[in-house]
Amino acid sequence: MAQVGDKKMSEKSRPSRERFPELYREGPCVDRSKCGRTTPMKVLCFGLPRTGTASMRVALASLDISPVHHMIDLIYNPDDAQWFIRASNARHHPSESPPFTKAHWDQLLGDCQGTIDAPTAFFADELIAAYPDAKVVLMQRDFDAWYKSMSQTIFKTLNLDLFGRLILWLDYRESGQAIHVVRDLLNTFLGPGGDQYDNAKRRYNSYFEHIRQLVPKERLLEFNLKDGYGPLCEFLGCDVPMERDAETGKESVESFPHINETSDFQERTKLLFQVAITRSLKNYVVKPLALIAVLVAGRELWARLH
Repeated sequence: MAQVGDKKMSEKSRPSRERFPELYREGPCVDRSKCGRTTPMKVLCFGLPRTGTASMRVALASLDISPVHHMIDLIYNPDDAQWFIRASNARHHPSESPPFTKAHWDQLLGDCQGTIDAPTAFFADELIAAYPDAKVVLMQRDFDAWYKSMSQTIFKTLNLDLFGRLILWLDYRESGQAIHVVRDLLNTFLGPGGDQYDNAKRRYNSYFEHIRQLVPKERLLEFNLKDGYGPLCEFLGCDVPMERDAETGKESVESFPHINETSDFQERTKLLFQVAITRSLKNYVVKPLALIAVLVAGRELWARLH
C-alpha cells in the first residue's frame, strides 16, 4: 500500500485545475432565486474555519451526506455572497432590512444535505432554527493550534496590502465579493478586539458555549478529527466506512481524511490571486486593446472602401 507521504506527494503533483476546481469555474453562477429545497438538510456542522472543516466535508461525503456547503462552494458560486450579505443585514439591521426566512435559506442551500465552515458557521442561530430536524456537530480544535493556523492563513485576509485589495476590487464579481463577505462576517464575529490573541480566545470559547446552549444534548455531537469515524457514524446513524488492504485483503476502518493543511490553504490562496490577476488583465487590458484594434482595422477598411 502507498505510504501517507506518497499519497501527499501524488496529490500535490496533480494539476491545479484538478486540485482546486473551484478557482476555474466556467459559465454563469447558479441563480438561487430559481432554486428551492431538493433534499433534506441532515447535519449542521458548526466549525469555525481551520477546525478541520474541509476534512469533515470529505468524511461526510464518504457517509453519503453530500453536498455539504463549505467556503469552497462560495468561491465556486461567488454570487451567493449577496445572499449571505442579505442574511447578515437581516440579523444586524432588522429595522432596515427585510427578513431572511427559511424559504431564503432553502433557495440558497436547497441542494445541500449539510453545512460547514464559513460563511454558514456564522449563522448558527438562523440555521438551527430553520432546520430543527438536522443534527448538529460542533467541531473542536485546541485553541492555540487553531489560532496559529488562522494567523498563517485567514487572518491575513483581514490585513491585505494595497495591491491585494486592488486585485479583489478589479475581480470583485468572481473572487472579491466572496472574500469580502467572509472577511466582514469574521470581523463582526471578532468584534473590536480583532484578531488579537486574548480577544480571539474569548470569542472562540463563547462561540462554542453559545451553540451548546442553543442545541439539546441529544441533538449535539462535540467532535474532534482525532475521534475518527466511530462517534460520528454512531451519532448520524451511518455505517462506519471500511477499506480493504490491497496486499493482505484484510478490512479495517477507513482512515479519517486530513486535508487542506496550512500549506494547502496558502497554495490555494496564492493561486486564487494569480487567477484573479489573469482575469483582471484579460478584462481590463486584453479585451480593450482587442476592441481598439478591431475599431482601428474597421476604420482603415472603411477608408479604403470609400
